Amino acid sequence: MSVLLVREDREYLVEPGEELQTDLGVLTVPDDPEPGATLETHLGEQFRVRRLRGPDLFHHLERT
Repeated sequence: MSVLLVREDREYLVEPGEELQTDLGVLTVPDDPEPGATLETHLGEQFRVRRLRGPDLFHHLERT
């Protein structure tokens, strides 16, 4: 199940186990991220894990 990584005005939709590469560093998402947990990139930048909500689907999933 996808999760949302949030930091200030940034949001990234990722899958558990995926590696996210941003200008804030590289972050490997654990296989079982808990909503509300904080994850750090290799540069020490923090992202909060958030469970997907209905409105998030409209913003982050591609239309067919």
